[in-house]
This record gives sequence, C-alpha cells and structure tokens, in this order.
Amino acid sequence: MRFILMALIFLSSALPAMAQEAPQNKALMQFAANNLSFDKAVDTKAKSIFMRQFPGCAQVLQIVRQLPLALGELTFPAGNADEKFPAPTTGLWTEHVKIRGCDKVRQVNLLASGQQDGTVVLLALLPGETRADPAIQRDAERIGATSITKADATCSDAPNVLNTRFLS
Repeated sequence: MRFILMALIFLSSALPAMAQEAPQNKALMQFAANNLSFDKAVDTKAKSIFMRQFPGCAQVLQIVRQLPLALGELTFPAGNADEKFPAPTTGLWTEHVKIRGCDKVRQVNLLASGQQDGTVVLLALLPGETRADPAIQRDAERIGATSITKADATCSDAPNVLNTRFLS
C-alpha cells in the first residue's frame, strides 16, 4: 500500500478551543496511570497503527505514552471495591503515543470513548503533531484524499496520512 504524506497546516488562531486548555481531570489521570489493561490496549492499538504505516518494519523499539487530554466532560462510575481506577463510562479523550522503530519515530494519536459497560473504544486519529480536534481532522483527511485523487487519477492506492506537523 502506498502512503502519501499530506502536510496539514492549521494556524492556531483558526483552531477551536483546544483540549489542552481544559482543566486536567484527576480521575482520568489516575485511570490512565493505573489501569494496566487499558495501558496495554493503547500500546497494542498504537503499535498496530505504526506497523501498518511501515509494513516493512518488523521491530518496535520503544513506546512512550503521553498524558491523555479530555475533550469535554467525562463521567466515572461510583466507587467500586473491585476496580480502584475504573474507566470513564461517558466522554471522549485523546491518547498520544510516541513510537520508535526501524529508524522512524512517529506519534500515533487515538480517540478514546468511554462506554456505559466500562469498556473503552479506541479509534485512530491523524498521526503526528496535529492539534486539530477530531472533526477537523476527519474533514482535512477527506479533503486531502479527494485533492490527491484528483491530482493523480492514475494512482489506484487510497491516499493515507502518514504524518502531520503543527507550525506555530
């Protein structure tokens, strides 16, 4: 599969209020730091995305998870003696994972969604340094893919974003 690097540049003044501006949710931080099964799920999903971006790469050398960022209000279940740091049952947040392997370093970004049954759904966002919210990322990916397809009608591969950078 052929990957095409699309440079997505968003000026900070054009961005909506960012998750970084929201107050850090103590319960989310505790959940992220102490729930080993979720930590493993994030690492596994990020590694899978990285390996799809670099199909010839057979070895991931390092995975470093960064602090999660809440995208609005999160709801956590009432105290449960069986689970000290339960997952949110509603709400969205982003997970950012730096991965190094095969002389490549990439940041994999994931959208996490707390579910009523205590599970968390992880969805891929655009990789790299983007600070755009998930809806803007989806629109940028669609517009970029359409533009690339129109520019090179002979290419049969679907365009994919390999990396993004935030410029000032």
